[in-house]
Amino acid sequence: LSAFIPEFEPIVAMMQFNMYHSYTVDEHTIQTIANLAMIEKGELEEELPVASSILKRGVNRRVLYVALLLHDIGKSSVPTSVLDKPGALTLRETDIIRRHPAAGYDYLVRHSTIEACILKAVRHHHEYLDGSGYPDKLAAKDIDPMTRIITVSDVYAALIERRSYKAPKTHAEAIEILHGMAAAGKVEVGLVREMDRIMAPDAR
Repeated sequence: LSAFIPEFEPIVAMMQFNMYHSYTVDEHTIQTIANLAMIEKGELEEELPVASSILKRGVNRRVLYVALLLHDIGKSSVPTSVLDKPGALTLRETDIIRRHPAAGYDYLVRHSTIEACILKAVRHHHEYLDGSGYPDKLAAKDIDPMTRIITVSDVYAALIERRSYKAPKTHAEAIEILHGMAAAGKVEVGLVREMDRIMAPDAR
């Protein structure tokens, strides 16, 4: 990766290996890159109007790639005993997990020259439009379009991945949960619809 994205080189040492997470993140990153390339050519305006309009407003594709790759880098500060715990987390362990967006942001500020918009996406990818997210409890008006895309992608990936404490959900189950979150005002419904179109088994 560092051959293509120099900013990634000093961060590789922080990465922890997880077979399931690495596979699904790689798969989703490739899928995202392929779809972004088609969006940039104007080939998906009808199927993906929200994502197409966001890119037309000037979200740099390279910036979005780097943000997608780095959004969870702060999890490297979380003990694997907590990340891979097979049972329910304690309140203290939940608090440790919830520190990872700020931890990733702080690390990148200290050790890289990453653009401010990527830093914001790393810090805010667990913020929800209704202000119930973390770490800063931002409201919708303070959450930029790129971060909204990453939030929906991150929730979807977490739902369909096999984890030590849960079985993977199907695409349909994951989209149903995301639609519930959209109905509750947490994520953007248009992005959920587009995630459904992109990731549906018969669309891949």
